[in-house]
Amino acid sequence: MHEKQTKIIIAALTYEREQGLATLLNAVEKLNIVSHIALELLIVDNSPSHSAKAQLTEYAKAFRFPMHIKNVTERGIAHARNQVLEHALKSDAEYLLMIDDDEYPSQNWVTEMINAFDKFGGHVVIGPVRPIFDKPPSPWMIAGKHFSFGGYQDGEVLREGNTSNAAVKLDFLRAHSVRFNRQFDFTGGEDTCFFHELLKVGARITFAQHAIVNETIVAHRSTISWLLKRWMRTGNTDAYIRLLNTENRLFIFMEGIMRTMIGTFLMIASIAPLIFGYTSKFFDHLRITSRGMGYIGASLRIQYNEYRDLNR
Repeated sequence: MHEKQTKIIIAALTYEREQGLATLLNAVEKLNIVSHIALELLIVDNSPSHSAKAQLTEYAKAFRFPMHIKNVTERGIAHARNQVLEHALKSDAEYLLMIDDDEYPSQNWVTEMINAFDKFGGHVVIGPVRPIFDKPPSPWMIAGKHFSFGGYQDGEVLREGNTSNAAVKLDFLRAHSVRFNRQFDFTGGEDTCFFHELLKVGARITFAQHAIVNETIVAHRSTISWLLKRWMRTGNTDAYIRLLNTENRLFIFMEGIMRTMIGTFLMIASIAPLIFGYTSKFFDHLRITSRGMGYIGASLRIQYNEYRDLNR
């Protein structure tokens, strides 16, 4: 008797990130896969010029797993992610695993994701993301975990999710018409909104502590200027998601003011320890202030389009 196959699609978007894509593809080839798992890889190139075509075509010739290559010429993160969903939903796969083109999975990533479904149930599994820096960052960036995602217990039920390291049961998606919201095509936050919508239709999201993905942090990202923009943008998109759910714009404005004031007060209180080298709390408070400014921007209908900039 033949063992029943578990069909899985790993999907990643790419946009003019040749080295990151190569690192991802090499890591996928080295995954530890048990015999009953049938794995396929889907790469969606969101470059209008299909800049990854030659690279992907060359890899596909002898790739360990079947590789599907799709070029989506209309730019937009949410739009491209919806093309991933359309491909996966039309397939007979049971699970969709999502990862980014500046990341690469640990060898047991797929196995740990599927084991988490078996152990904890639910419809979505989220795993930790660990930063791998191109150059040593400032110590406060490590202490504040500003580039990490995780910190939950194995099997813990979450009220959030992201596509940096996620697995979704496709039958649940087939039963619900949840898609990525194109309002967030150039802002980011489309994944936060997507998983928020899944929660609204009854999804159960759990955390898989050992399903680890590593994210390459290029030098221009491990700077205070980049983090300030990222904090402001995440505050901005989080506020927009709340506005989509009919929260009052004035309330969002007032919350933004409060966040900014509290963060600023805490920053001032952190100046003395900062002089003596205790920096992490100061930047934690700067994050609160920056996110508050993002809230204020959203309340005033200002949207920060982080992903229009190609140097992201």
